[in-house]
Parts: sequence; structure tokens; C-alpha cells
Amino acid sequence: MDAKPELLRALADSLNSYDEAVRNLIRDELETIIRPGLEAARDQAVARLGDAYAALKVPQEQVAETDEAIAYAEKELATYQADMESSSVSVRASARSFVAEWEQELASLRTARAQKSQVLAAFTDEHRAAKDALAKAEMILGGFELNLESPFMGYGRRTAAYQGFRIGSYPMWVTLLGNNTGHPEYDAFYSAIDDIAEATGYDTESLRERLLQKARTETQENFSRDPEPAPSGRDIVDSELLSMEVASINRALDSMPSRIDDYRSPIGALPRNEAVRESLRVPRVPDEMRTH
Repeated sequence: MDAKPELLRALADSLNSYDEAVRNLIRDELETIIRPGLEAARDQAVARLGDAYAALKVPQEQVAETDEAIAYAEKELATYQADMESSSVSVRASARSFVAEWEQELASLRTARAQKSQVLAAFTDEHRAAKDALAKAEMILGGFELNLESPFMGYGRRTAAYQGFRIGSYPMWVTLLGNNTGHPEYDAFYSAIDDIAEATGYDTESLRERLLQKARTETQENFSRDPEPAPSGRDIVDSELLSMEVASINRALDSMPSRIDDYRSPIGALPRNEAVRESLRVPRVPDEMRTH
């Protein structure tokens, strides 16, 4: 399709304006619907961490107090164990009863310490989980801020604006029909095909059979056409003379110092003296006119 550049430019400007309007709609939806939920999740994570930190202090203090008591008991036990080596019978007798008492006390303290350590471990795990949750919430909120710069990605695809104004748009069909798998939205566009088929009731089960039947029908139509009449001798001579003239012109063009290539073809640059079938001339807006 040989469209005038100014018309293509006008179309490109319109498409770019449309894309920017859709971006703004998505940003507005992200700000009014998505952001409050993310900020609420962050605030909840902050509150959870504060509660976990406050709750952690109680078992920490209890374990510390028990450790002090154990240290004191071990010191007293060592003192009376030393008295067990005294040469005085009365000292040894007195020390023996105290050793038994402190050994029993020390065993009780160590049992209590083990129990309190288990409680402390549970509160420590909750504190660590709360810290991780807050870090995740802040990371998600940070990603959301970046998402506002590229609203066609991430949370933007969950918005009604994206589903209503981006899915089914010109860029979607150009991306899919061109099989542009490198496009950042290719996966979203591709997955939308199923939704479109379901919404329209399109029968995908018999698609292969319908395509085969369509090819058979076109083949039959081509072969069923009336044959063209055989060319006369004059027609053959005129055709040969025309071919010779065209070949002469082509050779002259090829020998020129500069050659202008035709970049209008979707399959790449072609020499202007090579014909491009009309079926290959896909109407599209040039990439340099699109901002995406």
C-alpha cells in the first residue's frame, strides 16, 4: 500500500496519542485502586514487626534472668564442692548437704532455661518473619513506583483500562500477526486470544479442518476457471519484444552508480526493479513514527 507520508504521520500521531491516553488511564487506576492496597499491606507489615519486636523482649529478658541464676548456682555449687575437700569433718558434712541442694537447683534452672529457650525461639522466628514480610511489602511498593513509568507491564495488566483499551488494539494485532515474540507484551497479547475466542464463541476445535477446507476450495476455484485463449503469433512476438525492452531497462538501472532501494515492503529492502506481490504489501505504520 503506497500511502502518503503525511497521512501515515497523522495516523502514527493518533496512535501515539491513544497509547498515551491509555497509559494515563492505567496510571490513574493504579493510583486509586492498587496503591492503597499495597500501602495498607506495608503498614500492616510495619505494625506486625513492631508487635513482634515488643513480644520478643519478654522471653529474651526471661532467658537472661535464668542465665544469671544458673551462673550464680554454678558458682555456689563450686564453692561447696571445694569445701568437700576440707580436712574438717563438720565442714565436709555441711558442704555435702549444700552440694545436693545446689545440684538440684541447678538442674531445675537448666530445665527452665530449655523451656524458655523454646519460647524465645518461637518469638524469634515470628520477629524474623515479620522483618521479611516488611522487606517484601516495601519491595513490592518500590516495584509499583517503577510500574507507573511502564504502565503496560506488571500491575498495569491487571487494570480494567489495560484489558479494555490495550487488549484488542492495533499494537496487539501487529505484534501477533507479525509473530513478534520479542515484544514485551507478547505473552499478554497471546494469552488474550483464548479470552477473545471464548467471548466470541469462536470454534477452535475445528480450526485446522476449516483451514484445510478453505485451501481446497481456493485450489478448486483456481482450476475451475475458464482457460485463457491461446496467444496469437503477434501476441507472442509483442511479449518477447516487451521482455527484451524490460530486460534492457533493468540492465541499465543495475549499472547505475547509485541504486535506490524500496523499503516499503514488510520483508525488507528490495531493489526497485523487483516486483513485490500485492499480497505481501501489508498496510502498517512505519516503526520510526511509533513511540509505543
